[in-house]
Amino acid sequence: MFGLMRDWGRRYFADSQAAVLLLFIIGALLAVIFLGEIFAPLLAGLVLAYLLEALIQPLQRYLRFPRWLALSTVYLGFIGALVLIIVWLLPAVSRQLAQLLSDLPAILQAFHQYLYTLPTHYPTIISQQTMDNLISNTNIDPNRIASVGQTLFSVSLASLPAIVTALVYILLVPLLALFFLKDKVQLIAWCQHIFPRDRGLLVCVWRDMRAQLGNYVRGKVLEVFIVGVATYIGFIVFGLQYAILLAVLVGLSVIIPYVGMVVVTVPVVAVGLIQFGASSTFVWMFLVYLVIQFLDGNVLVPILFSEVVNLHPVAIIAAVLFFGGIWGFWGLFFAIPLATLVKSLMTAWADHAKIIQPEKAKR
Repeated sequence: MFGLMRDWGRRYFADSQAAVLLLFIIGALLAVIFLGEIFAPLLAGLVLAYLLEALIQPLQRYLRFPRWLALSTVYLGFIGALVLIIVWLLPAVSRQLAQLLSDLPAILQAFHQYLYTLPTHYPTIISQQTMDNLISNTNIDPNRIASVGQTLFSVSLASLPAIVTALVYILLVPLLALFFLKDKVQLIAWCQHIFPRDRGLLVCVWRDMRAQLGNYVRGKVLEVFIVGVATYIGFIVFGLQYAILLAVLVGLSVIIPYVGMVVVTVPVVAVGLIQFGASSTFVWMFLVYLVIQFLDGNVLVPILFSEVVNLHPVAIIAAVLFFGGIWGFWGLFFAIPLATLVKSLMTAWADHAKIIQPEKAKR
């Protein structure tokens, strides 16, 4: 057993380039695990700069903008979008969430009345006793709703440090992104200087991942925006209540493949049934929602993520569970590129070992 492990180590780690790659992976993992919270604004600023760079380059390439003009145009546009989100979107979502909490007793009452009619329409499938048990289990005291609101208010007061931290992030992350964009050439030169010269395998893995990672991050942000706006327009056409809140949830659900769509469909169906009942309006509204989900999965995703390595659905779900459990929201957001990185590392390592072994045998 020891000999087998020794042969395996010599095969994959004896080469200096493989050792450099291994040390880089270990160092990155340790930094994320132990210093992830400290460097979170730095990483967020780096990701934001990466996204904005994808908008700067076309202005330089096709419109012949100088670097400073392209950077200023894109950055001011981003600041304007950020202000719009803070001033309009977040207050609108919070208002609809507060309205949903206040309307929850009436919504449950309407839901119970709808459940009472089901045994009459489907007596062979649903029994009256089953409905009675379901209704009794979903009863909520209106006073409890008020206590939930008070609890949320007290939690918000107790979490003032978290609110201050969020405000600091809102100011710090865009500023860091600006410095990353402005001093891009100097920072890249500094990174190349501190890495060892014998880094061929590391460069190979990075080149393999760069297009995939950039395509995924930019595509995912664009997908969230397109799906959210399209869903909001569809909900507004039918006059669905809490349209902004539900559209934001639907847009954010695309971050988590498969699981997000299933989870967010539940509130959409619940609100639609309570407002419209089992009517033709609800059917058409739900069909529009399904069409948006179908176009997202079969048209938008293939266009936006054409360069991302295909992964099996089981691998995607496993990556979502693993990285989401470790790093929370950012783990969910980067689950697919991280899984792709693992796949690229394994492939590059195996290919490199196949090249190195014959060269050593010749010597």
